[in-house]
Amino acid sequence: MSDVHDVPDDEVLPHYDFKGGVRGKYADRYPQSHGAKLVAVDSEIYAFFGNSDAVNSALRALMMSIIEEREAKAEAEKVEKAREAA
Repeated sequence: MSDVHDVPDDEVLPHYDFKGGVRGKYADRYPQSHGAKLVAVDSEIYAFFGNSDAVNSALRALMMSIIEEREAKAEAEKVEKAREAA
């Protein structure tokens, strides 16, 4: 008997039969509002946040912080170029 671990990850075992499968059968269960995308997070991250709204809120806060840093850096570079030109 072959061990499952002996099978490469990119091969389907011969006893699996997908002939009756339907692509997208449960797709309507996936939230389509707001262009949602699924992202896998580690279990300890999910345990900390608990739901997608909390994760999204944290990511938005991080995103705003990064945007502010980039804008400040761009402004500083603009000021430096103006000083060099003078």
